[in-house]
Amino acid sequence: MSYTIRYFDRNDKLLDERTFEISVTKDMVIKTGINKDKDTVLQIDKNKDGEVDEKFSASKNENIKK
Repeated sequence: MSYTIRYFDRNDKLLDERTFEISVTKDMVIKTGINKDKDTVLQIDKNKDGEVDEKFSASKNENIKK
């Protein structure tokens, strides 16, 4: 699955696109924050135990593949 965050200007011009190619399960919880001026970090809890099992980070216009 692709988890993608896109930033546009006021004229709908694409400025930045960050994509994470990850496997998603029904038991997975993903936490992230969105700030175009910083790296985007996905924190993944694979089994809903409250612990982060994997962490991925993407910068401007970056595509991360697991």
